[in-house]
Amino acid sequence: MTALLELRGLTRSYGSLTAVDHVDLTVEVGERHALIGPNGAGKSTLFATVAGTLRATEGGILFGGDDVTSLSESERARRGLLRTFQHSSLFLDCSVLDNVALAVQRVHRVAHRFHRAARRFQRTEAEARRQLEAVGLA
Repeated sequence: MTALLELRGLTRSYGSLTAVDHVDLTVEVGERHALIGPNGAGKSTLFATVAGTLRATEGGILFGGDDVTSLSESERARRGLLRTFQHSSLFLDCSVLDNVALAVQRVHRVAHRFHRAARRFQRTEAEARRQLEAVGLA
């Protein structure tokens, strides 16, 4: 069985400072891991390197068995490998479905339509509902 995510000797350095030092990690489908450590330990740098925001200095990243190390952040995101941030940007006056529909529009590069609900677009709403169902929030 192919691992969902595999890091092989992943390293990110800034000159003589090594922020992420030869990390090996395998995450199988359905597994969850936590990354803890003090400020400055390299947690955010690791996530940014895996997502493609930062380039790895050494090592490799496999996602679903494919080497994505040299892919751009946007290409990784299109394949489903992306990071989210601790501080969310939700529209509190909108429903959960509308918020997810806006995210679907962003992923599919559809212009945002703030003058009417994003979910009024049938394909967008259908995809938003599929995403909510996938995480048990339908």
